[in-house]
Amino acid sequence: MKYVIFVLLVLISYVLGSIPFGVIIGRSKGKDLTKEGSGNIGTTNATRVLGIVSGICVGICDILKGTIIIILVHILEHYNVWYNPIIVDGESLYVIYGFAAVIGHCYSCFLNKKGGKAVATSFGVLLVCFPWSSLGAAIIFGITLALWGYVSVSSTSATLTGLIMSWIIYGINDGNYISCIFLTLMAILIVIKHKENYKRLVEGTESCFKKNKGLHHV
Repeated sequence: MKYVIFVLLVLISYVLGSIPFGVIIGRSKGKDLTKEGSGNIGTTNATRVLGIVSGICVGICDILKGTIIIILVHILEHYNVWYNPIIVDGESLYVIYGFAAVIGHCYSCFLNKKGGKAVATSFGVLLVCFPWSSLGAAIIFGITLALWGYVSVSSTSATLTGLIMSWIIYGINDGNYISCIFLTLMAILIVIKHKENYKRLVEGTESCFKKNKGLHHV
């Protein structure tokens, strides 16, 4: 029974991750994020097309997608209701639920397997599974965005920072190697999702927040 619940929670996490909050909030304002701006359903395009308040709402919702099931599992364990059965060498793999949410965000069952770039959702996973790494990632994101103005560069820098910190603090130091492997897979997915951004950076056509005061391709 405990494994049935585990599979159910993983599926729920995937479905929650699949919810395209950018599309939902956009349509409530008469906009279709998949057809406007960069066509991306994430925070940055939502901010540019819908405004900063709506963009922040999309960002918060996307972050929560990576946290909610993990938090629920911790609550269930705290009250002795149910325990996560996936434990390897003493390492409880809560990150699996977050990984499912990230897959859902990138390949949404509500958008014909299309989706966003999972930066915010992955940050949510960092927040609850690798808190010190999330702090480092957030700081690096802010610094790189302020210096260069490219959201794609900031997202990639933050992703790599969070990954490296997690391996050092939680992997090498605490022995949570498998959790860090899942985090590595998330980082690889984020990089793959940004391949068009990297191409534009090389070509010199990537939109820069500082230069253009807009976010057209992120």
